[in-house]
Amino acid sequence: GRIFIGVFDGATEYWNEAARLAPYMSKAERESALKKADDLYGKGFFESRVEAVKVTADIAPLVSDKKQLPSFVESLAKMKYIMPDSRWEELSRALGQSTNVFEETPQQVTDSMMYAYSKVGDRKQDLANTFWESALYFKNANLTSAQMSNFLVQSVQKGAFNYDKPADWFKEAFGVKALNEGDMAKYFEHRGSSKDVAKKQAKEFVADINSGDRQKSQGAIMALVADLASQERSERKASLVMLGSAVGADLASSILETYGVALEKPPDEIAGTTDRMIKAQK
Repeated sequence: GRIFIGVFDGATEYWNEAARLAPYMSKAERESALKKADDLYGKGFFESRVEAVKVTADIAPLVSDKKQLPSFVESLAKMKYIMPDSRWEELSRALGQSTNVFEETPQQVTDSMMYAYSKVGDRKQDLANTFWESALYFKNANLTSAQMSNFLVQSVQKGAFNYDKPADWFKEAFGVKALNEGDMAKYFEHRGSSKDVAKKQAKEFVADINSGDRQKSQGAIMALVADLASQERSERKASLVMLGSAVGADLASSILETYGVALEKPPDEIAGTTDRMIKAQK
C-alpha cells in the first residue's frame, strides 16, 4: 500500500494547489492553465506536477488578464530552466510587474530579461529584482523592456558592477530629478543659465516630461541626453553625478558611455532569445 499512499498524497497536494486558482478564474481558464502546467512538466520544465501547479497558483493573482496565465507559466518555467539558481518568487514578481507596467506579453518581457542574462550573466543575482523594482521608471520615460535590457547590458559591459546600480541611476536621473523643478533648475544653472532662465527652463522641461504626451516627454529626455553628449568628459561626469546623485559617483565611468543607450532602438535579436537559449541547452 506504500506506493499507493505516496501517489495519493501527491494527488491531494496537487488538487489543494489547483483549488487555489478557483477564486481568480473561471473553470475553463483554470483547466487551460492546469493543462499548460502539465504539458510543461511533461517537457521537463518542472520537477513535479505539484511544483507545476503550485507555481501556476502563485502567479495567478499577479496576472491581470487570466487568459494570459498559461503563457505566464510557460515564460516563468523557461526562465527558471535557463537560470536554475533563481527563485520562483523573484521571477514571478519581475514578470508580473514588468508585463503590467510595460503592457507587453510575458514572452516579450522574458526575452528582454534572458537577453541580458545571455549577454552578461547575473553575477550579483539581481536581474529579476531590477526588472521588478525599476520597470516603472523606464516605462515612465516611454521605453520598452527591450530598451531597458539593452541599457543594462551595455552598462554592465562597460563596467557597472551589477544591474541594480545603472537602473538606480536611470531612476534618479530620469525618474526623480527630471520630475523635480528645483533639481532641474540647479542643473540648468550648472549649465550656465541665469537663475531666472534656469527656473523657466526647468518648469517647461518638467511640464513636457509630465505631459502624458509620448513625443513631448521623449523629446525632453532626448534634449537632456543631447546636452550631456555635447559636454567635455569631465564636465559630463559632474553633470551625470548631479543628475544621478550619489549613484552617479559609483558608476561614473560606465554611465559616461551608456547614459543615452536606453533611448536607442534595441537590438532586433532580443526577440526570440529565450527559445534560442532553451534549444541550445536541451
